[in-house]
Amino acid sequence: MPQANVGGFRSERSTAERIQALIKGVRDAGNQPPKRLAEKLWVSERTVYRYLRLLESTNLLPASYIRRQRLHPSFEQQELIKAITRVAETMPPIRVRQLYEFALFLQTHPLPTEETLADIEADEALWEAQFAATDTDKLARLVASVEKEIAESGTLPMFDERGEFVEHKCTQKR
Repeated sequence: MPQANVGGFRSERSTAERIQALIKGVRDAGNQPPKRLAEKLWVSERTVYRYLRLLESTNLLPASYIRRQRLHPSFEQQELIKAITRVAETMPPIRVRQLYEFALFLQTHPLPTEETLADIEADEALWEAQFAATDTDKLARLVASVEKEIAESGTLPMFDERGEFVEHKCTQKR
């Protein structure tokens, strides 16, 4: 595949080479906005922002560039909102509605707090203890009863013909 060479930047560079070129571009002409750097590097503007965040987090990005370009933590969110909008504009209305409903779902289901290594180890220890205490005969009987119910068509569908979740009223008392 031929390599493009625009403004001294080849398009088929490794990530490390592009980051080095970005550092040079910022130092040589620090007033270039991320969009112009993206054009010079032949990458997306989002990629340039990702590289800039990486450089900023490792103190390799000059503070003067950060101030000049007014880079702040929400720039990624703003770029993502723009990108999602561009994607939605190309979708049929039914898919846009699904995208919106998924966004509402995500909004109402916040991420859990970050787990520490100690939390993960404690959870795994609990899982191991529960698994070790499992009565294999009970488990085998449960599996057999489920297989029997499925074979006898005693189960109800979870989704309708449009893929929507179906709720069934429980008719049996346990």
